[in-house]
Amino acid sequence: MTQIDSTKIGEGRQTFFISSLGCPKNLVDSEVFAGILGQQGWAMTEEPGDADLIVVNTCAFIEDAQRESVDALLSACASRRSGSCQYVVAAGCLVQHAGDQLSRAMPEIDLLVGVHDFPRVPILLDRVTKQGCRRRLFRSSKPQGQAIDCSFRQSLGPRHYRYLKIAEGCSTACGFCIIPKIRGAQQSVPSATVLKHATRLLQDGAIELLVVAQDSTAYGADFGEPDSLPDLLLRLSEIATEYGKRWIRVLYLHPHRVSDPLIAAMAQLPILPYFDISLQHSSPTVLKAMRRALPPGGHRLLIERIRQSLPHAILRSTILLGHPGETSKEFDHLLSFIEWARLDRVGVFLYSAQAGTFSASLDAPSYQEVSCRQMELDALLADQADDFFQRHLHELQDFLVDGPSNEDHLIACRPWTEAPEIDWQYLFAPHGTVPVTGSFVHGKAIGGRAGSVLVGL
Repeated sequence: MTQIDSTKIGEGRQTFFISSLGCPKNLVDSEVFAGILGQQGWAMTEEPGDADLIVVNTCAFIEDAQRESVDALLSACASRRSGSCQYVVAAGCLVQHAGDQLSRAMPEIDLLVGVHDFPRVPILLDRVTKQGCRRRLFRSSKPQGQAIDCSFRQSLGPRHYRYLKIAEGCSTACGFCIIPKIRGAQQSVPSATVLKHATRLLQDGAIELLVVAQDSTAYGADFGEPDSLPDLLLRLSEIATEYGKRWIRVLYLHPHRVSDPLIAAMAQLPILPYFDISLQHSSPTVLKAMRRALPPGGHRLLIERIRQSLPHAILRSTILLGHPGETSKEFDHLLSFIEWARLDRVGVFLYSAQAGTFSASLDAPSYQEVSCRQMELDALLADQADDFFQRHLHELQDFLVDGPSNEDHLIACRPWTEAPEIDWQYLFAPHGTVPVTGSFVHGKAIGGRAGSVLVGL
């Protein structure tokens, strides 16, 4: 093993690189981690090859995410062995879930920090870098009494849209989900703290705030104040309006808790009528096996309530295929529902059994069966997406500029109907001066296809 060059320690300002994997909620944690390091005098770099310290904030939601986290850690450990970096820190969900195994498998890791121990990072890093303590695993089983402080977040991506986490953990306990075992029960961030964090992000240049939690609709339930999300959103909108044209988008809504007050609140700009509702399935049999509660009257009535109140609302959802209990009959039920619902955006995921969850003890359909079902569902969704695209061609609207795209000379942008990183991509060719990232341009979709749209200004 390559020895740490102790002569570098203390010489100037040391650098760090963070690899943030998984969901936007994890990204918030990574930005908090970066802020903590910044407060301790570390300087962030954009390339792992330039870093003295590599931090991998891991994800453990599904098998593919765990594999990606392990690969990132292996790469960081290889950098440490070669002497390219001096320290490796593993953090987050996979550490919380399987820290002992990681510690044994990768002895190059200097420090392993679970999801509840970020506040202890300054002390722990001091032990590693100054006292030479290594191979330490810190993984508290419960939160430290309060949600992670976001006061010193350091942006790891675009500054014109930022994620605002309003709760830690989850108490919903779906049968297929490992998150409650990793993150613990729902722990809402006090509204005063949320508003303070939102103000900081707006002052830092955020044009769009994306409200996130494992279950955003459960906000306040642990305080004994269920259905507190509508009031929080309205208070956020009052603050955001003071900064000019702003968007507030809410992600991760549970269908069981989408109330009439929430629907009414999402009709009030700058809150966007964008309903990101994780339906997961339509079959009552499959939903029961998932331990997912149905909203009053079921999913169909919920969609009707939203569309009657907000005809122009965008409905986005995720569907989990192949969960135990899904037979061909239950899949036909899902197809019929999707054909009726005509959701605007749908993400389809295949079931992945997670050890330690209720669903893992049940028999699931074969991969071959589920793959065939996915092809059939994808074909239906593609037709619906193309229909949406055709209906909204040449519709004048405002687009938020996201900056240069991977396409030569084209700029990425979004109408309010699209969430960053997960929805459709819109592109335009600038004429003359290139619009500033985070500004708005007025235009219309003129071509392309569903998922990748050309915009004319």
